[in-house]
Amino acid sequence: MSAGHHSALRFDECNVNGQCLRCNNFLHGNLIRYRQGLVAKYGEQKVMLLENYGTRVKKWSRLELEWICENYK
Repeated sequence: MSAGHHSALRFDECNVNGQCLRCNNFLHGNLIRYRQGLVAKYGEQKVMLLENYGTRVKKWSRLELEWICENYK
């Protein structure tokens, strides 16, 4: 899920995965194959939870962002 369109998933570890240049840039994320990879890695149920949660708009608080920065240094 694009972090630009799904702010609630911007920092979700399951939604942060690398892609090759071709898929990410030229195929605009290659979303069908990306989803298949997520299902293979995390399972259908987790991917469905991501898809449902991703429809929410998340306004990150300063405290949340500071916690994320500290934990991922």
